[in-house]
Order: sequence, then structure tokens, then C-alpha cells
Amino acid sequence: MGNNPDSLVTIQRFNKLEEANIAKGLLESCDVQVFLSDENMININAFYSIALGGVGLLVKERDVDLAKQILLSSSNDDEAVESPSNDDSKTLSFSSPLVSAFNEIRNKPLFWLIIGVINIFLFSATILLWVSLEMQQHGPSIWHLLYFVSLVAYTFFISVITRFCLAVIDGKPFTAKDIKIAPYALVQYFCGTIVYALLYGWGLKLFVIPGIIFAINFIFWSYIFWDKNSTIWEAFILSWRLTKQTRFLLFIFCGTLFCLNVVAAIYLLVGLVFTAPMSWLATAFMYRQALAKNSYV
Repeated sequence: MGNNPDSLVTIQRFNKLEEANIAKGLLESCDVQVFLSDENMININAFYSIALGGVGLLVKERDVDLAKQILLSSSNDDEAVESPSNDDSKTLSFSSPLVSAFNEIRNKPLFWLIIGVINIFLFSATILLWVSLEMQQHGPSIWHLLYFVSLVAYTFFISVITRFCLAVIDGKPFTAKDIKIAPYALVQYFCGTIVYALLYGWGLKLFVIPGIIFAINFIFWSYIFWDKNSTIWEAFILSWRLTKQTRFLLFIFCGTLFCLNVVAAIYLLVGLVFTAPMSWLATAFMYRQALAKNSYV
């Protein structure tokens, strides 16, 4: 090590990018600034991991001892909670995604404020147009067209945000080119959103509990759809596999996000401009964590 406390030092290397991102999120939740090396090359081709020695986890020299202590403590905690059957899903962290998402919002408050305002505007416009249509008694009109346009716009917006959140977690750049979406993919995503809403809605009518189960088990479908370039059916199946062993943890996780957004809506409506993006980021962090802990998927 040199004499410069701000110089970067590699403290650990990981074979999988997902594992490196989990460690990065853990350290950032403890206010340790972290950088990854070689992640772009390994993301292009996983076989590069062997040649490059894995993804490097770098911290500033002054944070080396603290970072190593945090990682060591986390490793010991994971071993303590591991069952005899070596169920990796039990090592999922409940707080890490929430803290990591909060730190991301805190680091770029203006950017996420703009995203939150756009979200509220598009969502409110869609709801208001739907209410207007419900109150009308005559046939198709300009309001039907506006409602359709608002649905398409909001679907496009959420699809872009979903992919952007994954890029943030993976430390990848997200350029204007990444905003483009093939029309066929957007139609599939829209259909998947309808399927998810119907499953959740029908489940709530069936004594509430089935709706909650559906909401939890399929919570990752949209992230999987864009991350894996899968079909809707494959995304729902993979989401079910990722969540089937962690339903209780995800129930608490989803309940926390729900309460957070409800409080923001009731007591401080403008708070939704931050809690909604935080929910997207936290869910994306949880998805990456679940994916890394389930090697059979």
C-alpha cells in the first residue's frame, strides 16, 4: 500500500459478478465507497473471469481494514445461519437491499426526484383518464385514445426504469441507446403486466392470501424478463423458483415497501417521488441477491 489514503486497493476477487455486487451493496450500506474492476469484460463473457482472476472489489486505502472486517463478519453470519441442508436462500439479506437503495437515492437525489415526479405524473394521468372513461356513457372518444396513449407511455417508462435499476446495481453504463425497446418486447411486457395484475387481483378475491402469495412469488418477473431476455412464461416460472424458499422474508420485505409508500402517500404525498424509486431499486437489489444465492436457476 502507498501513502495516499484515497488510492484504491483490491481487497477481494469474485468469480461471479452477482457475488461482487452483493459484497459491494453490503459495504455501501456501511458507508464504504466501493468500486468494481473488470466487471464489464466478465459481463460480456463469463469465461473471462478465469483469465482475469474474477471481479475485483476495490476500496480506498483508508477503508481497507474496515471493509475486510465487514466482509469477514458477514461471512461468519452467513455460516451461522446456514442449515445442514446448505439452503442458500436462507442467507438472503433483508436490510441490505433497502439500505443500498436508500444510499443510491441519497447519492443522486435530484435525478431520482425527476424520475419520481415523472412516475407520479404518468400514473396519475392514467388513473384520471380511466376514471373519466368510467363516468362516460357514450362510445369511443378522444378520451379512449388518450387513455391508450397514457398506458403505453407508462408501460414504456416502467420498462426503462426496470432495466436502468439493474444497470445501476451491476455498475453498467445506461445510455440513450439502452432506452430503445423493440415494439414486440414492449407488447410482451405489457401483456405480462396484465397477467401479473390479474393473478394478484383474482388472488385477493380468493380470501386475500392467494393474492399475496402470487404477488410475492412473481415479484421478480419483470426484472427477469428484461435481464434474461426471456418470454413472459419463462419469467414467471423463474420468479416462482427464486422465491419459493423465501416467501416469509419477501413477505416482510414487500410489507415494508408497502408501508413505506403508504406513509409517504398519506402524510407527505411528495414523499412518493422518492419512495417509489427506492422500491424499484430495493426490489432489483433483492432480485440480484436471490439470483446469486440460487445457483440451480
